[in-house]
Amino acid sequence: MRLTRFFIKHLIFFIPIFLWLFIYRKALMGGPCMTRHGMDYYFLIKYYMENLIRGVFPMWDPFLFWGKADDLDMRFIGEFNPFLWLYPLFLKLGFAPPQSFIFYAISYFFIGLIGFYLLAKRIFKDRLLACCAFVLFLFSSEVAPIFNNFCIALLVVPAVWFFYFLVAFAQEPDQKFFLGLVFSVMILAITYMPFYWLTVLIFFLISFIVLYPKETKTILGRWMNFIVRNKLIVLFGVLAIGLAMIPGILWYCSAQRGDFVFSWRHAGAEDPNAASVNIETINAGGIIAPYIFKSLFSHLDQADLFFYIPGVCFVILALAVLNRLNRVSIILFVVGFIIFLITLADLTPVHRLLYQSVYFFRLFRNIFYFLYMAIPVFILFCVEQLRLLFNNQPIDTKTKIYKLGGIFLLHLGFLWFLYRQEDIIPSFYITVGLSFIFFASYYLGWIKRERPVFAATLIILLVLSPVDVFRSCLKNGFSIVDWKPKDRFYPRFSFLRPFKKDEGDFYKGKSPQDVQDASGFASWKYSGYPASYLLHEHINHDILETYVRHKFVVYDNAQTRDGQQFDFKVMEKVFAQRKNIAFVFPDPLRPIASSSASSLDSISGEPLFVEGNSSEFQLDVFDINRVQVKTMFPVQKFLVYNDNYDPAWQVFVNGRREEILRANLAFKGIWLKPGKNVVEFRYGSWPRHFVNFFLLFFFNGFFLYLVGRWILFYRGNTGIKDVQMKTA
Repeated sequence: MRLTRFFIKHLIFFIPIFLWLFIYRKALMGGPCMTRHGMDYYFLIKYYMENLIRGVFPMWDPFLFWGKADDLDMRFIGEFNPFLWLYPLFLKLGFAPPQSFIFYAISYFFIGLIGFYLLAKRIFKDRLLACCAFVLFLFSSEVAPIFNNFCIALLVVPAVWFFYFLVAFAQEPDQKFFLGLVFSVMILAITYMPFYWLTVLIFFLISFIVLYPKETKTILGRWMNFIVRNKLIVLFGVLAIGLAMIPGILWYCSAQRGDFVFSWRHAGAEDPNAASVNIETINAGGIIAPYIFKSLFSHLDQADLFFYIPGVCFVILALAVLNRLNRVSIILFVVGFIIFLITLADLTPVHRLLYQSVYFFRLFRNIFYFLYMAIPVFILFCVEQLRLLFNNQPIDTKTKIYKLGGIFLLHLGFLWFLYRQEDIIPSFYITVGLSFIFFASYYLGWIKRERPVFAATLIILLVLSPVDVFRSCLKNGFSIVDWKPKDRFYPRFSFLRPFKKDEGDFYKGKSPQDVQDASGFASWKYSGYPASYLLHEHINHDILETYVRHKFVVYDNAQTRDGQQFDFKVMEKVFAQRKNIAFVFPDPLRPIASSSASSLDSISGEPLFVEGNSSEFQLDVFDINRVQVKTMFPVQKFLVYNDNYDPAWQVFVNGRREEILRANLAFKGIWLKPGKNVVEFRYGSWPRHFVNFFLLFFFNGFFLYLVGRWILFYRGNTGIKDVQMKTA
């Protein structure tokens, strides 16, 4: 009975959720629902979590670009985010990997929804209005990243929770809100580019301080008192955020030193940091502006949800001319509008000004991600206008006539505007008509806010057009691809890399990342090391791919070469003629005197290109960060492992650490003594592994502590309410 009353009381939530789940029922049942780009995040999370549950923290990816550090890829998914464990949880429950990912992605989206509802409830102090914000968020473009670019959801969800905890902590300086604030910042710090959130925060703080100077002073006073009373907790929070920033800082420093090449990000950039982006590359995003405006109203039956806000929002905006300006409206409008202007790139001077004056704006590549930061602000602005419309109900007859006349003219004007657009879906017109009936009935006093019919009509008004758009989108809009059974990043070793041209696509559509462990790659999308990029740019691709497809090559000879004045044609000739000599380069690459080795023409025989296990060479152990082989050669040999060289690699021969040499400019090499040898290549020192696992346990432990604390808080509040009810 209590459960029944709970569902009846919260029907205003459950009906939109059930509608949403019904629309996406095929995705929930395991049907194809991902776009090409969305598949990349599925593969990445699958790769990371399935290695982690085997006890291996992925630090090195041996399958892309001849091997590369995993730092940048891990930034995309926030490798320490506790919610990633939802993916293996669904696997454990028996779901296939693609379906487990979809369940995880949808769950994470709904976690963001809950945070947005709580944020709206804090701002408006009204459950119905908070529910309206919830529904508008549920049926906006914020759902699109689940299926086509999950990185955006990973940025938006913790940002929403951060602002909830920020508002709550400003209203009630309590430990639980402070710790929630700290944890939100920690998640944001480890996820791709935290500067999207930071930009929104900066503009919000400036607007709030300008419009609420007295309240700002009061809030700062409360926070100072909190700090004085909770010194240890505040110190813990500062240290926790500092720890969370370590991976991003290390990655940034590596990019600053030039340890990596990001050809797809850095091409043409003036800043030497490899992570920076040329402003013209960013400005390419400006072409979305005409598309955005057109897609707000026209051809919604073919929308791809790239940028979509429920049509009722525009009706509310039209009616907002009847409202008086207030400070909340101004803050939401200013923040949302500035963020939107940034998204337009070179179509306005805002982005160029920020690019030139604020350093971290040089690090953004996907400027359109700001759209998804602006949508929640825009929704809150619309709900604030809705609140003002509800609170300004006229009392006398004359005011009612003016209000009704204004409502009629505004709806009529909006209908005329729609008529002038192309291909407007019928449900949009119905929404406008129902809106007029709803507001006219409310101002005439025919329906009351306290009555269930008021909430029911309002929810219908909110979801009518979006349900139609979402249904059509799944049918006509998304470029949905079928799941393929191939395990792209499964840690399975092969002695030979396939040629790029022989490796088929895993799904419809072409992607520069659709080739696993291939011997070649596309230059424009390279993300790896300068040395291998130099090889790729200076040596014939067919010759290079033929050589690099063999992961292990065993030579009889090795020759030291100059690190900066090397003739790549010499190496190309050696690769093409399969000469039995490797080149050894200094680390770091710098000019040195070449050795007096014999002429290349005098080199006889061919090296051993290992194609599988044999009596001389056997693979013993392989995981993402480690390769161990056993060799048995009668004479001294030089072993080259055609996997990118990185100073963080270590090699142990028969349990004893030896020096790794930079072989053939980009790869790893080592001299082997005659006889039996056990050779182990290991990436990362034990301190690095310790830091990664420590952060993993720290994030998850902190999260579990917060969950436990909030459960106790709500149980305590329930107990207090029960006592009060019994006393009454």
